[in-house]
Amino acid sequence: MPIQWTNDIRANMNRIRANLYLIMVTDDIAEKKALIQQIEERKLANDQNFANYKSADIEDFERKRVADAETSLREFRAAMAQIFELALQNKNDEAFQLFREKGEQPLRGVTEAQRELSKFCLERAQESRKENAEHVAGAKQVLILLSITSIILSSSL
Repeated sequence: MPIQWTNDIRANMNRIRANLYLIMVTDDIAEKKALIQQIEERKLANDQNFANYKSADIEDFERKRVADAETSLREFRAAMAQIFELALQNKNDEAFQLFREKGEQPLRGVTEAQRELSKFCLERAQESRKENAEHVAGAKQVLILLSITSIILSSSL
């Protein structure tokens, strides 16, 4: 479901951001490597979520925002690879500066696109619920009318 994939991507991006900050503040190389591994796992999950989303029956707005998110994500991942290199050399200040210069804006682009997609999915779900309620009300009226007609016809026989 698109809303589930969108929310999963957002959660993964938040965890990636947190792990990235941890990588830049610790001097323990083993810890950095473990955090990078967690990031890699979340990247794979996000790739699958984007693939699922794009293969679903989506509207043009969603297609555009997914493409925007993926563009920002590519930029963020390129910066993140450079940040990993610096961080694994314990050049944490340089890694943080690189994050601020090249990683922060694309990360914001991904999360903003995901926020808009979540809002769109929620609005669409609310519209669908309203339409369903209208259909149910119409169906009830038809059933009542059929029942009354059946009673009238059976009493006249």
